[in-house]
Amino acid sequence: MEVEQADIVYLDEELDRNEDYDTKYNTLANVMRRAVDGGNAKVVPWMPYMMKASAKKSTAVMSAYGKKMFPGTFELEPKNFKIPEYMGELKQYMKENPEKFFIAKPSMEDVGVGITMIKSVEELDDETLVVPNREYVIQEYINNPQTIGDAARKIDWRVSMCEIFRDGKSHVFFNTKSQGRAAPVPYKPLTKDDDNKDRSSHLTFCMDIFFNCKYTPSEDLSIVNDTYNFMTFDTIAKWYEENGIPGWAEKAQNLFEDFLLQHTALHHACFRFCYEFMGRGLQEKFVFDYFTFWGNDILFDEDFKPNWVESNLAPSNGDKAEEDDNCGYAPNKAFQIWGQECLNLWLEAGRDPKGYLYKDNIDNYKKIQGNEGQEYPYEKERDCLSKLFDLFIWLVTGTTVLPPCVPGEHYDRFPTKMTVEQAYKLHDLVPRVSKEQIKEKFFSLEASSDLKDCDYFLLCQIIVDLYSREEILDIYEKIFK
Repeated sequence: MEVEQADIVYLDEELDRNEDYDTKYNTLANVMRRAVDGGNAKVVPWMPYMMKASAKKSTAVMSAYGKKMFPGTFELEPKNFKIPEYMGELKQYMKENPEKFFIAKPSMEDVGVGITMIKSVEELDDETLVVPNREYVIQEYINNPQTIGDAARKIDWRVSMCEIFRDGKSHVFFNTKSQGRAAPVPYKPLTKDDDNKDRSSHLTFCMDIFFNCKYTPSEDLSIVNDTYNFMTFDTIAKWYEENGIPGWAEKAQNLFEDFLLQHTALHHACFRFCYEFMGRGLQEKFVFDYFTFWGNDILFDEDFKPNWVESNLAPSNGDKAEEDDNCGYAPNKAFQIWGQECLNLWLEAGRDPKGYLYKDNIDNYKKIQGNEGQEYPYEKERDCLSKLFDLFIWLVTGTTVLPPCVPGEHYDRFPTKMTVEQAYKLHDLVPRVSKEQIKEKFFSLEASSDLKDCDYFLLCQIIVDLYSREEILDIYEKIFK
């Protein structure tokens, strides 16, 4: 089917690099123009460049920023270190806390590629475990997870939401039927003597399961089966409540929902960067909403404490058959349900393009942010953290006021890269930090980054590392005077 013939067009563009916009912008605009010219389609496209927010490093950077600015509020992500830039700090922490274990995740990989367990300082120098000059996030490992079934397998959750952007505002629909993902074998707490490469009881999902006969399709979605890798929320909740945890479902849903609201606050600066750089002009021209699907991974420990493992955009959710029709497996029923629910959300947008956004529920999707009068508990924190974008604009343009966009046309409203000379202006705001310190931090962070974008993520790391909370607040106040 051609784009012009479609009733609904969902365009999933995963753009990582700022400099790709020259070619990708024209591709994106062309597809939208064809859909609109066809006269039928309601376009629900991807927000350009939001993929930047889903790298493991991005989550770690914004989480550290939230923790610094609002201590005790954004505490879901386990303690982590980004390497190679913070290798020295990580080694010192491990020496001071020899009883702790860690999990090393390549920043730009997915589906478990390159993840390994780290049990000692010496293993950080083992090139078969941690590849030199590669960007990793090293998280403190949660060694007491909730387990499921008679086999007591580790389980975590793919908590999905659709973040929809209209007229510069974020609206969030939470999929209340999260997917449970269980490791293929019974959980064995990590010890100093374990084989680092045996991840079978520690990773709930990686591509290994499809190649070592540890994948079992979910044939009966109504039961907890000790061999199924993926199960539905309702089935797992029922099992927990029948096995000694009354009220498990309500407690889990409340924790999931609160996490998603924290997530949107932490990433609001990213939304503003992507939307104002390219998204607003396309939206004003073609009059559509941006649909951005998130799959966030949450792990409960045995005390029901939630831990933010990572975030993914355009999540595949692990269905091998989705990526390869000839993989030997039929599509997993648990994933088919998730896909059908997504379609229902898109279809509602097509049936009622103006009003769907303000409905309280669309099938399993619950509106948790954006409706008139709907309380957003992290509004104060979001508005403060979002000023990171204003600071970036001030540094690269000299003002916090953006020029008007040109609807539907290619435009450069602001530079997407910050130079070290522009970063020096931080010294004028807070003289305590010298230009030499700014320069050293700027180039060390740039050198260790897989993506050399030098945008607001780099700026975020600089201010978190070099300035106190009070100094950052003072900076934000000064740029608006």
